[in-house]
Amino acid sequence: MTFWRTRTLSVLFTLSLLLSCGRTADVYLQRGIKLYETGKYADAALQFRRALQKDPKSAEACYRLGLAEMQSGKSREAYAAIARAVELAPNHTEAIVKLADMNLAAYIVDPRHQARLYEVVNKLADGLLARDPQSFHGLRLKGSLALLDRKPEIAIDAFEKANKVKPFDRELVHVYVQALFQVNQVPRGEQLAMELVSREKNFGPMYDVLYRHYLESKRAADAENIAKLRVTNNPTQDVALVQLAEHYWRFGKSYEAVSTIQRLLDQPKVFPRAYLLAGEFYARRGRWQEAIQQFETGSRQGPKESPKYRKRIAGVYLAMGKRDEALRTLDGILKDQPADTEARRMRAELLLGSGTLANAAAAVQEYEALVKNNPDDVGLRFELSRAHLARSDPEAARVELQEVVRRSPGSIPARLLLAATNLRQGRLDDAQNEINAVLSADPNNASAKLLRSAVFMNQGRLDESRQELASLARRFPNTPAVQLQQGLLALMGKRFLEAERIFTRLRQTGTGDPRAGLGLAEMYAAQQQFDHAIQLLKEELSRSPESSTMRRLLASTAMQGGKYDIAIEQYRHMLASDPSSMDLYMRLGEVYQTKGELNTALDQYALAAKVAPNNPLPPLFLGMASAKAGRPEEAIQHYRQSLKLQPDNTIAMNNLALLLADHGGDLDEALRLAQRATQRASKQQLEFADTLGWVYLKKGLHDSASQVFSNLVRQQPNNPAYRFHLGKTLMEKGDKEGARKELEGALANRPSSDDESKIRELLRMIG
Repeated sequence: MTFWRTRTLSVLFTLSLLLSCGRTADVYLQRGIKLYETGKYADAALQFRRALQKDPKSAEACYRLGLAEMQSGKSREAYAAIARAVELAPNHTEAIVKLADMNLAAYIVDPRHQARLYEVVNKLADGLLARDPQSFHGLRLKGSLALLDRKPEIAIDAFEKANKVKPFDRELVHVYVQALFQVNQVPRGEQLAMELVSREKNFGPMYDVLYRHYLESKRAADAENIAKLRVTNNPTQDVALVQLAEHYWRFGKSYEAVSTIQRLLDQPKVFPRAYLLAGEFYARRGRWQEAIQQFETGSRQGPKESPKYRKRIAGVYLAMGKRDEALRTLDGILKDQPADTEARRMRAELLLGSGTLANAAAAVQEYEALVKNNPDDVGLRFELSRAHLARSDPEAARVELQEVVRRSPGSIPARLLLAATNLRQGRLDDAQNEINAVLSADPNNASAKLLRSAVFMNQGRLDESRQELASLARRFPNTPAVQLQQGLLALMGKRFLEAERIFTRLRQTGTGDPRAGLGLAEMYAAQQQFDHAIQLLKEELSRSPESSTMRRLLASTAMQGGKYDIAIEQYRHMLASDPSSMDLYMRLGEVYQTKGELNTALDQYALAAKVAPNNPLPPLFLGMASAKAGRPEEAIQHYRQSLKLQPDNTIAMNNLALLLADHGGDLDEALRLAQRATQRASKQQLEFADTLGWVYLKKGLHDSASQVFSNLVRQQPNNPAYRFHLGKTLMEKGDKEGARKELEGALANRPSSDDESKIRELLRMIG
C-alpha cells in the first residue's frame, strides 16, 4: 500500500512539474489579465513578466505589463513597457493610443513643451490615420495637438470628425467644448456640453467646464444652476455639494453655503467624508474654530480615521500661526504612528519654516529619512535642499537639486533654486546654465532675470546687470527684491552714497525685511567702517535673534574687522543649536587660525572632520593648520586623507608635494603630485608652478627648475619668492652673477622674514 501511494505521489509530482514547465506565455498572460481585473496589479505584473520570459517578443504581454506598472505608480517602467509593445507590434492600436496619451500628458505638464514629446504624439497619430482616415483616436490626438498649438479652428474640425465616429465620448467632448468656447462658438459649446451632461450625469469635469465658463461670462445665475443640476443628478456625490456651497459663499450667500455643508453633516452614512470636507470648507474661509470642530468630530470616528483628521488640525494651527500647537499635534500622531509619511512631512515643513538653526538641522534629518524611504519623490528632495540651505550647507543642497532637475527637468522652482545655490558658491557658469533653461521655457520669468542680473554683477558685467535691473524695475516698480539688487550693484560699483540711499529707504519702509539692514552693513564694511557695520548688525540681530543669516554676517564682518571674540561668540551660539554642522566648526577654526591660536583652530577642524568624515575639506584645513603650526608629519597625513576622499583636490596635491620636498619625503612622489596639480588646475595657478619648480630644484633638475622660475619671474617680476627661488637655482647651476641679480631683486621687494634670512645667507655665500 505504501509503495503504491509513494509511486502515485511521485507520478503526480512529476506530472505537475512537467505541466509547470510546459506552461505557455499565454497561460501567464491570461492569469495576469485576471489578476489585473481584480486590482492585484503587482501580482499581475509578475505574471506578465513570466509571460515575457517565455516569449520576449509578446507585444500583448509588454502592453499589459505597462498598464499594471502604471496602476502601481511606476510611470517610467510603464512607459518603457508600452513603448516596447509598440516597437514589437506597430499595429497594436491600444498600445499606440496609450503611448500617445502618455506623451501628450507629459507634453502638457512640461513647461518647456519638449518638441520630442510633441513629435512622438504627432507621429503616432499620423500612423493611426494612415491606416484608417476615420480613426477616432488619430483625430482626437490631432485635435488635442492643434488645441495646444493655439489653433482651435483646426482642433474643432478634428474633434467634430472624431465625434461623428464615436459620438459623445466623454473625454473627447470635454476638450471639444473648450475649443468651441475659445473661438466664441458659445451656443454650440453649451448645447454639446449639456447634451453630454444629460447622457453622462456623473461626469464631473463637464460640469466644471460649464461652471467656469459661466463665471468667466459673468452669468452667476447660470453658474448656480449648473452647480445645482450637478447636485440633483448626483445626490450622493459629496464634491457636488461642496461646489454648490463654494458658489453660495463666493456670492455672499453665507446662510445657503452653511446650510449646504450641513446637508453633508446630516447624512454621515451617505457622505463618509462629511466632517473632512466640512472642516476643509471652513478652513478655506478662515473660520478656524469651526474647522477644528469638524476635524475633531471626524477624529472621534475611530482610530483608523483619527490621524487623517489630526493632520488637518495641525494644518489649521499652522495657518493660525500657532506653530507649537501644530508641532504638538503632529508629535502626538507620530507617537501613535511613527511611520506616517504625511505627518512626518508636515513636521519637517513646520521645522523648516520656523527659521531657527536647530530646527533647520532637525528638518534636514527628517527629510533625509523621508527621502531614503521615498527616493523618487522629487518634492521631498526639493524640500531637503531648502533645509540644507537653511542650515548653510549649499553643497549638500546643490547635490539634491541636481538630482531633482535630473528627475524632473521641467521643474522651474528647482532650476531657480539651483541657479541661486550655484551663484552662492561662485559657480557662475553653472548658475547661468540653469537660468538659461528657465528663460527658454518662460522668457519673462522675473526671478530668473533677477538671478541673471546677479550673475552679471559677479562677472563684473555691471552695465548689463544695470540694464536687466532697470527693465525689471519698469515691470515691477517699488519691488524690494529689485531695489535690493540695485543697492548691491551700487555697492559693487563703489557708489556708496547711492547704495546707502537705497538701503536706508528700504529699511525705513517698515516691511521688516532684514536684507536692507544687511545691505547697509555690507556697505559700511566695504568702506572699512567695521565698527559701524557691527553695531548695525547687532541691532538687526536684536530684532531677529533666531536669524542664522544675521549671525553669520555679523561673525564674518567682525572677523574682517579684527573683532575675533565677537565672531567666536556668534559661531559658538550657532553651534549650540546645530552641534553637527561641519561648516560652523570650519568657520570657527578659521577665526582661531587668523587670531593666531593654531592649537584651538586644529581642535575645531578636527571636530569638523568628526561630524563630516567623508568631506575632504576638514582634513585639507587640518593639513594647512598643522603645517603652519610646524607639524609637517601630521600635515602630510591630513593631506593624504583629503586626497583619499577627493583624489582630484589640486590644493592637497600641491601642498603635499611641497611638504614631501621640504621634509625628506619621496621626491618622485612629490614630483608626480606637483605635475598633476599643475595640469589639473582649472586656471593657471602660479603657486602650483612654483611648487613644481621647487621639487625640480630638490631633485637636482636645475634646467627644468630654471625654466619654471624664469617664467614665473617674467609674469610677476616683483614677487620676492619667485625671484628668490630663481636665484637659488642659478646659484646651484654656477651662475653667480645671475643669482646675485635675482636675490638682490628679491630683497628689494620685501620678502618674508624667513625668506629674507635665507636670501642674505645665499648672498654671503656668493661673496
